[in-house]
Amino acid sequence: MASADVTRVVQTADSAEEVVVLTASDGETYTSRKFSTIQSASATLNNTSGTQSISASFGSGTAAIHSEGIVDQLVTLVLRGE
Repeated sequence: MASADVTRVVQTADSAEEVVVLTASDGETYTSRKFSTIQSASATLNNTSGTQSISASFGSGTAAIHSEGIVDQLVTLVLRGE
């Protein structure tokens, strides 16, 4: 699987949270820079008409974006881990 491009890293005061804005397509992945173990992942598609929750899966330190048909779209990914 291809890796999504990191557009921006969002600073957060919560040490158990990592927030990144990605330019991503369906099936692309992001490897956490903060966690070796991801405990949860949520993704939001950011588009001109607002935001929409999309599917994200995770395993070990990698999360994958799942939204059929998206190509090079801005996605905010929120990870919880340790």
